[in-house]
Amino acid sequence: MLERVDIIEVIGRYTRLERRGREYVGLCPFHREKTPSFYVDPEKGVYHCFGCGASGNVITFISEIEGISRAEAVRYLAEMFNIDLKDVKLPSSGRRDKLYQILSTAKQFYKSNLLRNRDVMEYLRGRGLTPESIAEWEIGYSPDGHSLIRFLLKEGFNTRDILESGVAYSKGGDVRDMMAGRVVFPIYDTTGRVVSFGGRSIDGRSPKYLNGRDTKIFKKSTLLYGLHRAKRQAREKGYFYLVEGYFDVIVMHQYGYDTAVAPLGTSFTPEHARLLYRFAPKVFIVPDGDEAGTKAARRIAATLAAAGIVPQVVPLPEGEDPASYLLKGMSLPEPVDAVDFILGERPSDPVEMRNRLREVMPLLKAFRSSDRTIYEYYARKVSDWAGYRVDVSERVLTPKRGGGIKEMHRILILAYYYGLLDELRRIVERTPTKSDLIHRIRLALKEGLEFGEFYERLKPQEAAVVHGEIPPVEEVRGALSRMMAELDDLKLKETAYAGDVEALLELYRRRVSRLKETEVKAE
Repeated sequence: MLERVDIIEVIGRYTRLERRGREYVGLCPFHREKTPSFYVDPEKGVYHCFGCGASGNVITFISEIEGISRAEAVRYLAEMFNIDLKDVKLPSSGRRDKLYQILSTAKQFYKSNLLRNRDVMEYLRGRGLTPESIAEWEIGYSPDGHSLIRFLLKEGFNTRDILESGVAYSKGGDVRDMMAGRVVFPIYDTTGRVVSFGGRSIDGRSPKYLNGRDTKIFKKSTLLYGLHRAKRQAREKGYFYLVEGYFDVIVMHQYGYDTAVAPLGTSFTPEHARLLYRFAPKVFIVPDGDEAGTKAARRIAATLAAAGIVPQVVPLPEGEDPASYLLKGMSLPEPVDAVDFILGERPSDPVEMRNRLREVMPLLKAFRSSDRTIYEYYARKVSDWAGYRVDVSERVLTPKRGGGIKEMHRILILAYYYGLLDELRRIVERTPTKSDLIHRIRLALKEGLEFGEFYERLKPQEAAVVHGEIPPVEEVRGALSRMMAELDDLKLKETAYAGDVEALLELYRRRVSRLKETEVKAE
C-alpha cells in the first residue's frame, strides 16, 4: 500500500503543497497557522508538522484527517488508487463497523418504504425533486416509530447497538425510530459512508427538520450535507456553494450547481470552514432571501474568513431560496464580495450607516486574524465607503458611555457633511463670480479635502460669510452658513452629551428638522 500510494497526491487534496528542495511544504491541515510548518518527504513517504507535531505516513494521515481507523484508511486509499485488497486481511474496526452496518441496513429499509408510499413520492416531486435525484441521493421514508426497529432486530442487530447507532431512542423502555413519519435523508461522511440521517416532517409535526444525534461516528459540527458528492467537483472548479438545507442542495445539483453543500441543522462552525478549505479556496454563500438569511450570511462569512477563505455571497430576491429560485427557471445571480453584500449602497441615514459598519466589523476582524494582506484590502474598501479610516483595532462601533461617543460623532458629521458638501459644490460650480472666497472654496472642493481639513480651511471665511461681507453670493452664503452651523453645533455639543448616544442622535434629528424649517421659510 505505502509503495503504491502517492503521498503528495493524497495530502495535496487537503492542503496546498509547494516543492522546496526534495521536500514539499504547506500549511498544516491539522491546526491553524499562517506560516507553513508542515513538511512532506515523498522519498520516505512521511509527513511532519513542526507546529503541532503531527507526523506519520499516508495511512496515518488519512486515519487522522478523516477520523477513521487505520483499517478504514487502508480501504479508503485502496479505493482511491484502485488497489485490490481481496487477499489482504485487515483488522476489524469492531463496534464502529457494527454501527456502519446498522445505518446502511436502515438506509435500505427507508428507501424501500418510500417506493411503497405514493403520497410521499408525490410530495418530493412537488418539492422539485426528479426521480433520478431521489434515487441518487437515496432518499427514504419512515412510516412509523416501530417498523424499523423490528426490521433491524430481525436482521440480527441487538437493541443496544441500534440505540448506539443513533437511529433510535428509548422512552420508558420503548425503543422508537428517530425519523418516524418523516422523509429521510441519509447523511454521509467524506468517504461516502452513511453515518446518520436527517428527517423532514410532511404532516405538520414539529420540529419541521430533525437531525440524528451525535454518536461515535457522527458529529454534526464537522460534516456537511452533500460533501461526499461535491468534493471532487469542488476540487476541480475551486469553489463550493453553501446553502441552507437538504432540498436546496439536491435541487442545486439537479441544475448543474454540483458543488453545493449545507450544514446539518446547526450553525456553520470553524470545523465546517476548515473542511471546505481542504477541497477548495472559495465559497459562495447562497442565503435565503429574507432577514434571517442575511444575518446567517454575515455570520458564515466571518467564520469562513477566519479560516482563510475570502467569502462571496449570491444575493437572491426577497422571499426566494435557492431551490425555489432555480425551479422557476432562473439562473443564480453572480456572487459579490461579502463586504459589499453587507455594506450595500452608502445610506444617507447616519444611524443606518453606523449599523452597517457594525455588521461588517466581525468580517474585518476575521480577515485580520487570518491574512493581513486581505484585511488591509478590505479595510481600505470599508474606509472608502465610510469616508474615513476604519480600523478594527479601534473600539469605535459599540458606543458606550464615555467610550464610543467620539466615533458616533464622526459618523454623524460625515453622513451630514457630505450631503452639505455636495450641495455646496453644485452651488459653487454654477455661481458666476470672481469672489476670492468662492475661488478658495472651489480649490478646496477640487482637492477633495477630508472633513477636518476642509473645516479648518474654511473657518476664517465663516465670519465673512455670516456677517454678509459677500452679499452678492446669497446662495453660497446660505449653504456655507448652514454647513458651518451644523458642524459647529455638533462639535460644541459633543462634551455635553458625552456617552449618551441617544441624546446625540436626538440632537442630530432636531438640527435637521430646524434646517428644513429654515429652508421652507426661505422659500
